[in-house]
Amino acid sequence: MSPIQYLIAYRVEWAKEMLEDTTKSVMEICFECGFENVSYFIRRFKRVTGMTPGEWRKEAMKKI
Repeated sequence: MSPIQYLIAYRVEWAKEMLEDTTKSVMEICFECGFENVSYFIRRFKRVTGMTPGEWRKEAMKKI
């Protein structure tokens, strides 16, 4: 895994936690996790998790 891939994976993990634990918008989470572009964040998130951030949050809410 390259350093960039590691950084993206780390940021996505951080975003997953925030999506589950806060009511912040996807845009707010995107910027807080270090991404500068929302569409890039969504693409990277989906590549890592197989879901969009919105889908991830909906699934997390079902588990509660």
